[in-house]
Amino acid sequence: MTTNVARLAADVGVPLDELRDWSVSQPDEFWASVSRLYGPRWSTPYERVRGTDPTGPESWFPGGRTNIAAWALSESHPETLPALRWLSEDGAAVRLTRAELRAAAAEIGHRLRGLGIGPGSRVGLVAAPHWCGSAAVLGILAAGASCLPLFSGYGAGALRDRVEAGAPDLILVQGTTRRKGAEHDIAAPVRAAVGTLPRLGVITLNTQGTTRPGDPVAWDVDELITSRAPWAPAALPSGAPAIVLFTSGSTGLPKGVVLSHAGYAHQLASEWRLHLDLREGDRVLWPADPGWVVGSFTLLGALAGGAELTLLDGNPAATITRHTDFSDVTIIGGSPSFLASVAQGPEAYGLRPRIIAAAGEPFSSEAWAAVERSLSGNRPLIINLCGGTEVGTCLLATLPYDDPPKTGFGGPALGVDADVVDDLGRSVSDSLGVLVARNSWPGRAIEVFNTPDGIDGYFRRFGGGVWSQEDLALRTSTGWFVKGRADEVLKIAGRRVGPSEIEDVALATAGTSACVAVDATVDGHSVLIVVVESAPGADTDVLAQQVSAAIEGDMGRPFRPFWTGAGPNLPRTTTGKLDRRTVRNEVRASIASAKGTTATQALRAWMDTTTLTTTLPSSAARHPRRTTMNTIDWDRVQRGLERENHRMIWRPYGLPTVSDPNRSSFFEGEVSPRWDVPRQMAVSVAITGAFFQHEQNPNQPITPREIYEEARAVAAAGASTVHIHVRDDKGYNTLSADRFREVIVPLKEEFPNLAVDGCLVAALDGEWEQMKEVLATGLLDAVPLNTAATYVGDALFAKPIPVILEKARLILESGAKPIIACYTDGDISNADRLLFKSGLMHSGSYWCLLPALPGCSPMATPRQAFEGLLRLSSLIREIDPEATILVCAAGRASTYLVTAAAALGLHVRVGMEDTVWTWPHRDDLVQSNLQMFQMAKDLAGLLGRDIPDHAEYRSLVGLAPASVPAKG
Repeated sequence: MTTNVARLAADVGVPLDELRDWSVSQPDEFWASVSRLYGPRWSTPYERVRGTDPTGPESWFPGGRTNIAAWALSESHPETLPALRWLSEDGAAVRLTRAELRAAAAEIGHRLRGLGIGPGSRVGLVAAPHWCGSAAVLGILAAGASCLPLFSGYGAGALRDRVEAGAPDLILVQGTTRRKGAEHDIAAPVRAAVGTLPRLGVITLNTQGTTRPGDPVAWDVDELITSRAPWAPAALPSGAPAIVLFTSGSTGLPKGVVLSHAGYAHQLASEWRLHLDLREGDRVLWPADPGWVVGSFTLLGALAGGAELTLLDGNPAATITRHTDFSDVTIIGGSPSFLASVAQGPEAYGLRPRIIAAAGEPFSSEAWAAVERSLSGNRPLIINLCGGTEVGTCLLATLPYDDPPKTGFGGPALGVDADVVDDLGRSVSDSLGVLVARNSWPGRAIEVFNTPDGIDGYFRRFGGGVWSQEDLALRTSTGWFVKGRADEVLKIAGRRVGPSEIEDVALATAGTSACVAVDATVDGHSVLIVVVESAPGADTDVLAQQVSAAIEGDMGRPFRPFWTGAGPNLPRTTTGKLDRRTVRNEVRASIASAKGTTATQALRAWMDTTTLTTTLPSSAARHPRRTTMNTIDWDRVQRGLERENHRMIWRPYGLPTVSDPNRSSFFEGEVSPRWDVPRQMAVSVAITGAFFQHEQNPNQPITPREIYEEARAVAAAGASTVHIHVRDDKGYNTLSADRFREVIVPLKEEFPNLAVDGCLVAALDGEWEQMKEVLATGLLDAVPLNTAATYVGDALFAKPIPVILEKARLILESGAKPIIACYTDGDISNADRLLFKSGLMHSGSYWCLLPALPGCSPMATPRQAFEGLLRLSSLIREIDPEATILVCAAGRASTYLVTAAAALGLHVRVGMEDTVWTWPHRDDLVQSNLQMFQMAKDLAGLLGRDIPDHAEYRSLVGLAPASVPAKG
């Protein structure tokens, strides 16, 4: 039977053995062919294959609009075709057709839209490998939101870390599942994790059929399949975020990885249709929790090709054992450890696959032999893949026409210019190096967050646009090999060696089922530690001796292990993957707790006392257990306990009062006096400004009617004052008195006490006279007075000294109040010199701070913002001790900056003039001025501060009594 990759080669007119090189040298033609043959449908065709920014979200297929969920459930495959087969640990099974799965996904998408979830939203998902979790992924994506799947085995702490970093708007969580024969509550740790986080809802996907009708926080999954909600996936830009994943975090903070709709879809198309030769009607068995990249890789890729995916809910080994017959599976995938364990099961569970796909860890010789021996009934192809979450799929792959070496790879994945380089970035062959990619590919992450370097960190090591995957690799004339992670390379006897070289020797020893090689330092010397998992019935002491002897005999005396330990169970993840990092961390921690000759004793104690079971990557994995191995003198601890009679020292000297937070029994007066924070917090709303257009924020008010309506809404809601700019018919700032009248007069008729300040910056010819005309109308109660000479963005914004002084005089003479507007601390100095030392203005003036915009006082981080605000406000207080200070929610700092200002007792300005972003750590655009005011109002209530009404505001800032200006 002709393979898909052979058909592609014939279609593009390239010899099959030259296809790899062609896919790299002609990337536009290759990926266009993938798109045409196997890619998603485009509601708006893309303009070209590659964009101009190789690392930006629109780096692939710019201009196009599509949806990866629509691709996965494409109607090009028959509706009655099986889509999912769910098998549980207790023997239950459910099979869904494509039509049934699409109905469930459509209903979830419909309900999410009803909750306001759509493009720009992010929805978390915590679910076991259950069909409802698969439907939820597709429904979230169809609604236009990005999906943040989280591992269903995390505890509350690990979930809280990731929820805070991932910032979802809502979380869907499966209620319960069964694991190891017992009911497991998935939802409980989720609710515990988010219980302290504000503004985050949790909806339970109830698999038990006990949901009350209409329950807004629990959805009965059985109702989803029968839904008649329309299947209408949102058409999204090619670079729109689709899947947001977290790496394991076992060596530090978990990294957040964002994959795009079009890029990820095309990468999956290449992986499944070309590398794995997927065909319509295939049946795929590849266990994966939705929280890992393999979850979306298998779900979306298999469905898009018209295959049925089998979900193993619960412990994979237990579930497979319960269901026994998998003779209909045509493609089986998983870690080499998992594949080997399945191959060694009873008659290999009837498996006779066409394709065996391995990923997640290096293939050992022993595991390869077991897979070949037991699963070779149909002469299957073993397709070895090497990639990672950040790359979207794989960098190395065996293709169906390759003749790869055992445990190795045929070469780079199609479309990937992979290489092996030394520490200086030079290509190497026949020696260990680092796996890199010298080009870009569609599935690569568009964003990496929760790490200081972001996505740039992958290019930093070698520079020149070279992506470093940090896998330890070897390229020879016979093929490519991965020997572990670059950070796992062993340094023994002055040599660098991959852990798999040593582990393969150990695995060849009878009685060994798994192995981890670790280098550690003992008395200043680098030594080798080997930990093996013994097969059932093996004598662990004898096995340890045999493994040590085998390694020395094969590798040489310098590699004789310092210590070899054997036990029945090494740590594994829930997918059966050996958790090498946990073993390495605990071995090194044990040695660190002992010195010199006691290191072997410490290791023996660790092996005896540590429970080696399935491990769950979490925050705990970053802190290795040292249950019995530490430097504490426990005998001295025991003597101390006896001396203190197991009690704390407590001497209450103020009885009958035990503790009073504000009084002492020894002196009069308050211990904790109240903070000097003003009770009132004025909230000004800056409606539109002069610069932002619909290109920056589609919600920006532009016309006089829009500006009036936005101002009216906030005034009615209780805003203390409003700040007005007006625009001309082209949307540009104008000083037209008629435009100001059109907005302000009806406002003041409805709200007679409302104070309105307006921006009168004369920048063009004729605007100085227009400014004087507006001042003469009496429309404005206050007018900003800039003392700036700075860049704001790409524009120079400088006020000549004569202009500053004359404008100050005109504002004062008009009866309006000047508002001294400062972008930097230099502006404050200018105000001091020109306005205060000259005697033109005096203490008790009104100041407005607008930092954080590009070119203004920098506030690119929380620390810069908080320290910068303290400095700016302190400088003003030194000049003007009685100053009224208003702080704007400006630039990226946005609401966080005014939160700090409110806590410092200052006043705040929010609105659509000063920023387009609602929060500094997200890209959510401001929806309306009313939204921003309501947030400021909530903030004031949270801090116990009152928002002055219109009349109180006038009194607070020293404005004249209100008068309604004439219309003409």
